[in-house]
Amino acid sequence: TWAAVLAAAHTTGAHAVTVFFFFNVHAALAMLNHSPYDVEFGALGIRYSVANHEMHHRKFTVNYAQYCMWYDHAAKTYADYEGPSEKSQL
Repeated sequence: TWAAVLAAAHTTGAHAVTVFFFFNVHAALAMLNHSPYDVEFGALGIRYSVANHEMHHRKFTVNYAQYCMWYDHAAKTYADYEGPSEKSQL
């Protein structure tokens, strides 16, 4: 992985730690998107929710974005989460 980080840092001119942090944040969010956990949080006006991306797997024509639904709202491909009315207990 460090070879990929160093190659990306050399190509983009970004510091290797910045590239490493970027890759790890995106990997963690991608794992959350495909996990059974209902994770939701927001910061700086950006709302992240696993449910948003889960709708993409249920209906393949909505919620294309992985983390931020701005583009889906702009392209009118956003759909609210449609799930069970009560949370299931694990």
